[in-house]
Amino acid sequence: MSEDQPRLRFTVPGAAGVHTDAAGTSRLLPLAEVEGLLGLEDDALVLQYRVRDRAVAYDSGVQELRVPLEGVEALDVRRRWFRSARVLLRVRDLRLLEAVPGARGGTLALQLGRGDVPAALDLASTVAERTLGPGGDTGRRLRPPPA
Repeated sequence: MSEDQPRLRFTVPGAAGVHTDAAGTSRLLPLAEVEGLLGLEDDALVLQYRVRDRAVAYDSGVQELRVPLEGVEALDVRRRWFRSARVLLRVRDLRLLEAVPGARGGTLALQLGRGDVPAALDLASTVAERTLGPGGDTGRRLRPPPA
């Protein structure tokens, strides 16, 4: 990941289910926990993540997933009362997120830490600029919510 761009720490709520590791082995993970980092490189969003489940003594090791910017449909930051903020990553092709537990219908909800909201808003605006061009109409899809 690029050193000049911020990296967001995240967890994925609701990640229980079947997980396929890099070797192609499928496992049922009833209490899966996913944690990782989200960053931006020149042409892609990069997710580095690890899947753990203490109930079945499983640890996937660090996985890396690159989502090309042209495959990103929306990157929204959602702030919620009395709960952690989330980044919603929505893609144009379901195959882009199929390896990440917790992804549903081409959308992945990444739960952020309290201090990561400003960096998430910067990331969303940078992705909008790179996807639509500088000065382009960001519309509702890639625009971060007002501060």
